[in-house]
Amino acid sequence: MLIRPTLEGTFECIYQEHHALLSGVLAGAWAPSCLDSRLLQAMGLHDTPWRSCDAAPLFDARSGLPHDFISYPELEKYAFYSSGTDDLERVDPLAAYLVSRRYAGFADPGKSPQFCDSEAERQRRLLLLLSAKEQATIEVALSWIDFFDIFSLYLCLTGPRARQEALPSWVTLPRAPDATELAFSWVDDLTLRLSPWPFTVPELNARIYLRVLAQRSADAAGLQANWGAAEHRVRDVRLLPR
Repeated sequence: MLIRPTLEGTFECIYQEHHALLSGVLAGAWAPSCLDSRLLQAMGLHDTPWRSCDAAPLFDARSGLPHDFISYPELEKYAFYSSGTDDLERVDPLAAYLVSRRYAGFADPGKSPQFCDSEAERQRRLLLLLSAKEQATIEVALSWIDFFDIFSLYLCLTGPRARQEALPSWVTLPRAPDATELAFSWVDDLTLRLSPWPFTVPELNARIYLRVLAQRSADAAGLQANWGAAEHRVRDVRLLPR
């Protein structure tokens, strides 16, 4: 889950899976490079393993909020990474391989040897199912997933209404794998201008679905009650050329 603290004191909670789908939308409209459809599919699916845990948020006693994608306990995180990638493996071996590589790259083999070993075995198994062409594009595909992942995080977590001190320091957009370098400028919380304009359409709508927590919770029962009462909203961000 992504959590965007606002200047009004509320907390906008965005499902991890939706953030990944948004990265696929951005990639699908990208003009400088024509991205392969299999890569676009993998990009949209790259956080599907988060679906089950985001449906029932885990209470973080330190913040009084749900655990987000940074603070989520590692053992529990690796358990649903594994089961979620199992599900992806039944859908598409390329997407499952890329997600496995990505998640294993976040893990410390010294702290999580079982997870790292099982994902290494999965990757060996899946490589046998990929064509030579697919294998040759793996590293570039991973770099594109990283790029649009950060792009989507930036859209979801920043903006004039966001408390900037809560933003992870690494949420800064890098140069794209095709060397496109973007400059961003927020006009207001629903309008973002980009230069140069990188999309195939004259403007792009980034629809962000979220739930709004009005306050922090004292305990897990309180979070459950507050989560049940959380308002559903849509934040429609217009991306325009600058």
